[in-house]
Amino acid sequence: MRAFQYTGLLVYFLGAVTAFVWWAPQFFTVNTHLPIELTYRYTTASAVPMGIFLISVVARQALMPRFSLVLVNQVLLTGGFLWCALYAFYYPPQANFFAAMHLLAVVVFTLWNFYQYRRTLMLIERYRAADE
Repeated sequence: MRAFQYTGLLVYFLGAVTAFVWWAPQFFTVNTHLPIELTYRYTTASAVPMGIFLISVVARQALMPRFSLVLVNQVLLTGGFLWCALYAFYYPPQANFFAAMHLLAVVVFTLWNFYQYRRTLMLIERYRAADE
């Protein structure tokens, strides 16, 4: 069972590294002629929010004793919205909707994961203090 946990954690970590090392630099290199926009589609296509979200998933999963299907579903949902936004990228009515949904899901899940991470750390510290 522990091997399954570490495999899942490794997949999350590799997803975050892939988003930052491969996708984001390519996006910014290809679009150097465009000014940076604060639009849903541009922010979503940069994959930076997805990378930050994946880091929050890795951090939270690292403290859990078991592999979490809730975190897998978060990744699948946000990844699905990202795929839909990129698939419809040149058709703004659909792309804007999916990009907005992707960013909303990423922001909500990232905040939730970091809140739960902080809460779990406090709980671990409380247990350690009680043992001493």
